[in-house]
Amino acid sequence: MRWWPVLLVLALGAGCADEQPARGRAAPARPFSSAAHGFTAAIPAGWEVAPRSLTPHLANPVEILSTGTVGNLRPAKGPCAHVPVGALERMRPDDVFVSVQERYGEPRFPARPARFSLPSTGSHTDAEECARNGPRLDIHWFGFREVHRGFHVLVALGREAPAERREEALALLDSLRFEPGPAGVHLDPDRAVPFHDRGLTWQMPLPAWRRYDWPMTSVQGERLMLGTFALDRVPPDRNCTPRAAIDALPRDGAFIYVFEYVDGPEVAAPERAGELALGPEIRYECLGMSRMARWRQDGRDFQAHVYLGPRAGDERMKEVRSILNSIQVG
Repeated sequence: MRWWPVLLVLALGAGCADEQPARGRAAPARPFSSAAHGFTAAIPAGWEVAPRSLTPHLANPVEILSTGTVGNLRPAKGPCAHVPVGALERMRPDDVFVSVQERYGEPRFPARPARFSLPSTGSHTDAEECARNGPRLDIHWFGFREVHRGFHVLVALGREAPAERREEALALLDSLRFEPGPAGVHLDPDRAVPFHDRGLTWQMPLPAWRRYDWPMTSVQGERLMLGTFALDRVPPDRNCTPRAAIDALPRDGAFIYVFEYVDGPEVAAPERAGELALGPEIRYECLGMSRMARWRQDGRDFQAHVYLGPRAGDERMKEVRSILNSIQVG
């Protein structure tokens, strides 16, 4: 009988230990992945992920992830289309918010560090100017590059956010894993814009380049017709020559014609690995004087022909090679 009080105390102590988690033990992060943007991350417990872009009118860079302890993450109308103002203005004093944007074109960023740290908040950012509560937030803006891709990062902390919030933001950034971007893409990052159609994605600089979205030949597998010049729509060539574009090609212009082999004999296209190689300018049956590249990717076979005017310089050829190398399946 005299041992009961001791046993009761021990039992109560054991029960409290089971009900109370150990101090300082953080809940596990949950995995997150984006097939559209080719990355994975670990989202801290209790954080919300924006279900859609908070900067929907931004074409380059493009927002690929926005998350934080802010509730009801949604875009807001306003004069600053490049800043997730809606999320920033809904931040409470103890909130944290992280947004990652990918900039297409040549990545002009420092290499990704082994571990992320937040830079000084001394430099002024557009986020502070655009959000009404900007001066009441600790805002960090920086960038990095990895696997042929370049990224901007915005981290915002309320002035009363505990130290754990900062550590969670850094852990999130450290968890980011990116699929490799296409090698050999060196476009002006202020003009490169991504496109997606017919199971292909690609980049091209605007407004210099444009797409001709109509049939040009009798070939059933036409996929991309891109050029640097205005072109009137005419009936497609009865054979396999993009004659209208070739005839309209200006002396300093360029034209890219890409088709896919469909419903025909298999071709000996090399599996794509690294940069695509353009062959010499020679005369091809049907396709005329052009440079050719052929490749296989994800079980699909493609052939591209490049036409350059006699005064198209090195910069134009650089754009051509970058556009071709940016083409991806999916």
